[in-house]
Amino acid sequence: FLLSRFPFSVIYRMSGDTIYVVSVMHNSRKPGYWHART
Repeated sequence: FLLSRFPFSVIYRMSGDTIYVVSVMHNSRKPGYWHART
């Protein structure tokens, strides 16, 4: 989920009626930065 007013993305998982936030990522990082962290 990309936040339109802020340079962050939110990765989440839904399980039934519960939402789990997996990560919040800053979009101004170097390209490929998050691939090494998965």
